[in-house]
Amino acid sequence: MKPDFSITNGELNAPRNIAIGIDGSIYVVDSGNSRIVKYNARREMLSSWGNRIPEGQLPPAEGTFNEPWGIALDDSGNVLIADTWNHRIQKFDRKVSSCLSGGNPAWQAMG
Repeated sequence: MKPDFSITNGELNAPRNIAIGIDGSIYVVDSGNSRIVKYNARREMLSSWGNRIPEGQLPPAEGTFNEPWGIALDDSGNVLIADTWNHRIQKFDRKVSSCLSGGNPAWQAMG
């Protein structure tokens, strides 16, 4: 962290899971920073996306996370994220240019 407690580009906070792409890219679920970090096969950071939802923002916007825990890549290179405390799965295309999300907390579905 920087002296003002902001996150530096490659610094991880409570990484929970990883996935490896067919090109050797490494995707890390940076749960404590509520983001996903992508590295190339040489372990150089390529990009990161996502951030924590602002307190009280409901429903949470697509592309925001609340401590994501899981990640998977499908055969098309899409990235699927288990957005744990937002109770949803988010799906990003391989370029992370679009997002599809779905899911509701159990208490909301029950009425």
